[in-house]
Amino acid sequence: MRDRFDQFRLGLKRPGVKMTGAITVGSDMSLQCVQMAMNFNGGGLKNLSPYVANLAALAIGGAYEVPLASLDAQSMKTQDIPGGSQRGFGGPEAFFAIETALDDIAAVKSWDPFALRRANLAKSTSATVVGGQFNQELRLDELLDRAEAHPLWAQRADIKEEYAGRGESYGTGFAVSAQAYGTEADGVVAAVHLEKNGSITVRTNAVDFGNGSATTLSRGYWGRFRHQCRNGVR
Repeated sequence: MRDRFDQFRLGLKRPGVKMTGAITVGSDMSLQCVQMAMNFNGGGLKNLSPYVANLAALAIGGAYEVPLASLDAQSMKTQDIPGGSQRGFGGPEAFFAIETALDDIAAVKSWDPFALRRANLAKSTSATVVGGQFNQELRLDELLDRAEAHPLWAQRADIKEEYAGRGESYGTGFAVSAQAYGTEADGVVAAVHLEKNGSITVRTNAVDFGNGSATTLSRGYWGRFRHQCRNGVR
């Protein structure tokens, strides 16, 4: 079984992507349209590159209700190393793009970044940018409420000033996403609990066969998980 170091050395990484596009937002903060062209470096072998591009197009709407979308995603063969699925399977690239764009819009318009996101959150009656219905309670508004009230965000200016006093830089950001809706991989047996004291508890059904789950997730949690499994607890 590979350890984490082996996986970083041997696993097929995701080559880069060039993304150009625009997001239109109304004066009431409502998203009007997203236009995006995504050109993935597919590497020297096909591997999973076409599916990475497909997922990127599906995920470019993030966790938001977007009435209109014009999307073009392709993965082209190059002379670079084979393009694997690790370190970004299309979704993260798309989420980084739309979340960064929303932060830029909020800064230019002097809008609160949480208010901008809250005004456009997808609901159970919403659809993805390709028309797939969510058809389940997302509770995204609750996630935003809890994150906005958390000390890491609410006190970010004071924390930044404290670090600056020591000659260090500090920044706090926020992003939200809805991963892979409409790919038949929506349901997962997993949860991430962010407690009031800032601690995080992760529960997952992931099994580590060299993909790094044991070291990606908390070792403390993983030890408890193995202990529960040995004692017949699921």
